[in-house]
Amino acid sequence: MKRPRRTFHCLICRAVITHTNMGIESCRACGMFYRRTIKLKYRLECHCDGTDASKKENITACRKCRFEKMKDLMNRATADDISCVVDHRSRSKSPLIDRASPSGPKEKDIEIDNKRPESPVKDSKDDTVQETPDDSPGISAIFEAPASFIDHRYNCEPSCSNTPFLNKMLKAYSTLCAVRKSFEVSCLHQREMFTELSNGTLNLRTAKYSDMASFSKIFFIGLTDFAKSSFPEFNEISAEDRHALVQVNFPLIQSMDLLYRSYHYFPDEDSAMASYTTFVSEDKIEQFFKDCPPEVNREEAVEIFRRNMEQLIKIAKLRLRKLNPVMEEFVALFALALWNDYSGSLSTEISDLIASQRKIVMKELHEMYSQRGLKEYAPRLGELFCLLTNEEI
Repeated sequence: MKRPRRTFHCLICRAVITHTNMGIESCRACGMFYRRTIKLKYRLECHCDGTDASKKENITACRKCRFEKMKDLMNRATADDISCVVDHRSRSKSPLIDRASPSGPKEKDIEIDNKRPESPVKDSKDDTVQETPDDSPGISAIFEAPASFIDHRYNCEPSCSNTPFLNKMLKAYSTLCAVRKSFEVSCLHQREMFTELSNGTLNLRTAKYSDMASFSKIFFIGLTDFAKSSFPEFNEISAEDRHALVQVNFPLIQSMDLLYRSYHYFPDEDSAMASYTTFVSEDKIEQFFKDCPPEVNREEAVEIFRRNMEQLIKIAKLRLRKLNPVMEEFVALFALALWNDYSGSLSTEISDLIASQRKIVMKELHEMYSQRGLKEYAPRLGELFCLLTNEEI
């Protein structure tokens, strides 16, 4: 008889966890909040007179208490006062183990993790564990592991992989990310740019309206190169048709990309990515439009932006949290958004080509699921398509 797996909880907010974070038993949300607070040097104020620190179920209600609780646990872990329990099945793959030093993590070593975030966890009122048959792993058994995240530092898989087309897209997308990062960093003040380059880390900064046009242009140009590198058939159509295909689907692709990165960097915060390196928080929306042209109706723009942001935070992030896509699924969605004619404005010839390219993407996505032992993946594909459809709307 299979023994039930022991359930662990975050020591800060009591959420159920399957992996350690930053060397202690904490969830991804608390870890991200702690790292971001240090990285961006937030000034937190306690609004509960310290009462939340003693109430585990309410610890996230006060940001100051949440930070102090995490800081205390980190200090105790460094002093060997807290033991670290690790899921041994993920020991060789988990970045949490790789980043933890023998003496424990230190505040000066903490940075935003751009590689492989832990999967989101949900609150649980009991420790009941449901067993899954060994010979037929379900979606939870396969996709509850830390979801892979792709950015400019992706290392390509060996060419002998059974999904070479997906790997080609992953490499091309990572190159696109590198181009966007390089351009946006080059727009910084010279001193700030060299500081970031010398640190070797990706520093997210508050977005400015005046930067968005140029950042979107480099994304558009890079997207064309992504299509050229990933799809040989894209190079065979005319330059006019290539431009039309990218242009008509660019809003959808940009929306998908920003949603994906927003969920990774700000899973539980009222913030969203505005470009590859910049973000907008709910309380900074008016500041974002501070340098917009005089002809722009600033009050109307702020209101529309706020509504769209609320939809992103409340609906889109919730869908991503439920789905928790791996990078192969995301890059497949990225490609399906490119090969799309939902507007019905493209020629019949291009529409036929779109259908054939979508079949290729889907074939490799099916192969990826088979490799992971997921037999009944139709419901998951349905959720992926719903995500793409919602962004189209």
